[in-house]
Amino acid sequence: MNEDAPFDSVPKGNQIIDALRRPGATQLLSNARVVTLERAQHTTLLAQQMETVDFPVTALMSIVGSLDDGTTCELASVGTEAFVEIDAALRTLVAKRTATCLFGGEVVRVPLKDFQDELLRSPLFADLVYHAVRARVFTTEQIEICNARHTVTQRLARWLLLAGFRASRTEFPITHESLGAILGTRRASISEAIVTLEAREAISSKRTVVLIRNAERLREIACECYAVCRDAIEESRLREPFQLHVARTATGETGRGTEA
Repeated sequence: MNEDAPFDSVPKGNQIIDALRRPGATQLLSNARVVTLERAQHTTLLAQQMETVDFPVTALMSIVGSLDDGTTCELASVGTEAFVEIDAALRTLVAKRTATCLFGGEVVRVPLKDFQDELLRSPLFADLVYHAVRARVFTTEQIEICNARHTVTQRLARWLLLAGFRASRTEFPITHESLGAILGTRRASISEAIVTLEAREAISSKRTVVLIRNAERLREIACECYAVCRDAIEESRLREPFQLHVARTATGETGRGTEA
């Protein structure tokens, strides 16, 4: 990829990549390529060395934890707001979790060395990455509270809303069994929750597809964790305007149009 025009072949959509779309802002994409992932395709594996870092554009990634008995549960979802896997930002070469494509689509794939070199070279890129990491840690912790305190129906509504927010979609090709694995609950509990959400006309569901019909109604049903997590992600997206606002305030250059 031509260093003078690193974005020519890179689709828009990932917030970190898009924030770097300015002359001389980054060398990150010199060896990048666009990859189309299929559902259930792994990009990192537990305890395995990483070779690349993926920035989702249209794909939605699922970070999965597992137990010795084979039980798995989603620990985090990653969409256009961030990258996988988080270990790359923590000066390590080995993944501590498995990252799997939940909904197929495109990612911008960058060699791990280029990613870690750019963290040292570019303060802007480092700022973007570390704010994304902060949002990831916060939302993961918030979902732990959610899983402990809220009903399966509330949690399912929260997950659908956040998945839609991260991937800009309202239709989800996913089974009740997969949703059960994601939320760490029985398939029967997911089916009951779906019936409840359908009765409220918030969603419609077939065996392998869930469709958000009324997002406002779904938000009414979801617990507060949806809004809390969404706000954390939005805050990471707004960090650069906020920094400009702080800088201009310090120099007396504030004016209209500089809101965080």
